[in-house]
Amino acid sequence: MIQAFRQAPTDLQKRLEGVRTAFLLFNFIAAPLYMLEISLLGHWLDSPSSRWPYLALLLTFILTGLVLLGRRTGWVRTAFLAVMVVMTVTGLAGTFYHLLFNFEGEVDWAFQATTEALEGTRPVLAPLAFTHIGLTGLLCLYRAK
Repeated sequence: MIQAFRQAPTDLQKRLEGVRTAFLLFNFIAAPLYMLEISLLGHWLDSPSSRWPYLALLLTFILTGLVLLGRRTGWVRTAFLAVMVVMTVTGLAGTFYHLLFNFEGEVDWAFQATTEALEGTRPVLAPLAFTHIGLTGLLCLYRAK
């Protein structure tokens, strides 16, 4: 990505590559910070399924670094795309499970019960950060023709 930014022939392409690089840098910086947050909260110790977000963030950090450095091998791009899809799905699944946990017993999808569950003990919006990282990574590799 950084090489593409440096080698962009037109001003418009240079700006587009700059935006892509900035978004990938966000993912590169956000991944270890979220790993730190998960570690401090002890989230990854709760159950085996709680370790998926930690592993997905670790892979995101490594693969985003490789993409930023301009590795043009096919496996890096494929692995990066796969991990970004996993991040998106992990975020959506985490949001759903946090919401279900906050219902505390009977699941009631009525407006009042759902809004109370959104304010429960488990943060419902926190897993959406994973979805944000995944979608940002997917958009960064999109190239309009």
